Amino acid sequence: MLFRRARALAVSGAVSVAAVACSSAYGDATTTPPEEAGAEAAADAGVEVDAPALPTDGAVAEAGSAAFTLGSGLGELGGVSATETHVYFTVRKAPGIGAPGVKRVPIGGGPVETIVSGGSGSTLGPVVALEPWLTWVDPGVGGLYRKRLAGGSTSSRLLQNPPLVALAAVTDLVAVASAGGGAGGSVQTYDGALASAGTITGPSDPFDIAFGGISVWWTAPSAQQVGRGALVGPQAAPFDGETDCQFIAADANGAYWTRPSAGLVRAFVGQTGTLLTLAAMENAPSSLAVDDSGLYWLTGDGKLRRKRLDQELPPATLDQGFPSAFAGTHIRAIALTSSYVVWLTTDGSVLRMIK
Repeated sequence: MLFRRARALAVSGAVSVAAVACSSAYGDATTTPPEEAGAEAAADAGVEVDAPALPTDGAVAEAGSAAFTLGSGLGELGGVSATETHVYFTVRKAPGIGAPGVKRVPIGGGPVETIVSGGSGSTLGPVVALEPWLTWVDPGVGGLYRKRLAGGSTSSRLLQNPPLVALAAVTDLVAVASAGGGAGGSVQTYDGALASAGTITGPSDPFDIAFGGISVWWTAPSAQQVGRGALVGPQAAPFDGETDCQFIAADANGAYWTRPSAGLVRAFVGQTGTLLTLAAMENAPSSLAVDDSGLYWLTGDGKLRRKRLDQELPPATLDQGFPSAFAGTHIRAIALTSSYVVWLTTDGSVLRMIK
């Protein structure tokens, strides 16, 4: 009941900075999958259970919960985003010629198209496709890039120092996290024309960022920090946080992040700042995404997991058996549409599944 009550409290009013405190002993309820329980008994109890093992030898015909391969053998991938019609992803190194770039594939299946060729290869990173814009970053050159999804020229802005590590975007506002090492770093915001719209200083070596309601959230694992600041407004100050917090997602109710070394998926929700553990004993949880259907994340042992946020059910495995031990630490490998969850694999595949 605690999580449902907390989630019902929508974030409202101007927000400057909020903090979440790290603790070695958590007082909130921790939910874990009932691995020992039989599926029939769990179903009788109204528990969402792990999906059965699926074939892993290439594309599978989509039938209900089965994964569908949109593309394979695409090389080393750096980030993914999706609209109702296409899936967009960055390629750090393609097979054979090794050319990086931004590509897309129809979400219903079809040929892979190249949208933009070029980039600094092994660092080509996150991408966000949100009407009317396609936005991506190239941390290797400190570049922030944007072009219309409908086509046209690419606009860019070079942000040389410190390097870019993460990207988030809403319709006409872009945020990038710059890592400075130690106490350095910032979260910078830009408008639709990539003109500066404000900077939040104080995040210490940020790892990931996300928009949620009127706030921008970030993680800073080297300082054990999770923070929240206004989209445009006063500078943020340092705050206490969470050990090894890495990937973060957010909505109007709060934020959700992973702590891979501890095997935790955590949340900070509601106006009163309720801190929750949504999943424990996970295998190196990484990229995550959230919408009304739940919170989704990938694990280091090749599972796609979901926690429904409107029900007090443990997380469930939706798909498994794919390689997901990414070499790059900032790879955004999961995205959502109204109907699908889309994700990347280590061996260069793009997969989707009906939510």
